[in-house]
Amino acid sequence: MDAPHIASDGTVHVPSGWWGTGPDAGAPFQLPLARVRTLGLVGCSKRKQHADTPLPAAELYTGALFRRAYRYSQAHHDLTFILSGRLGLVAPATPLLPYDYVLPQRQALARAWATYVARQLGAVCAALDPVQELYLYAGARYARPLLAVLGRTLPAMRCHWPVQGLARHEQVRWFDTQRSPNNETK
Repeated sequence: MDAPHIASDGTVHVPSGWWGTGPDAGAPFQLPLARVRTLGLVGCSKRKQHADTPLPAAELYTGALFRRAYRYSQAHHDLTFILSGRLGLVAPATPLLPYDYVLPQRQALARAWATYVARQLGAVCAALDPVQELYLYAGARYARPLLAVLGRTLPAMRCHWPVQGLARHEQVRWFDTQRSPNNETK
């Protein structure tokens, strides 16, 4: 399958089925029964389990940074989703096969991806009202375009990027030094 690309006239072409497995595309997606006030978004990882059959997304990604960020988000937020350059917004239970794709740094493609993810988030937030805050645990390649689009499409939601400006190894260290919420409220 071809990847999204920019044509010579500057338009972004997204192949059918690309960015099409998230909450607004009929993928397995269950909303929690409890109120959701904080939402964590965790960037996926290049490292994935080798599998011949689909695995839940939360088990597919195996990178050290992903594992730490995912555990942290699960412990500190009411709901966690995974950000994938190939798939958009992914629910942790979504069955996936391994794939190899990195979101290009080209602005037009990153903006198209971010617009798609913002549309998915809009659908999630409409169903989960009143999501108040979003916490983003991802690198700049995902976070910058997404925050730019979310500022226009979901302006009432407060967005936080706690790992902003940190290199990969610094993010790992940041997660390793954070307190567990044990008896804290979310």
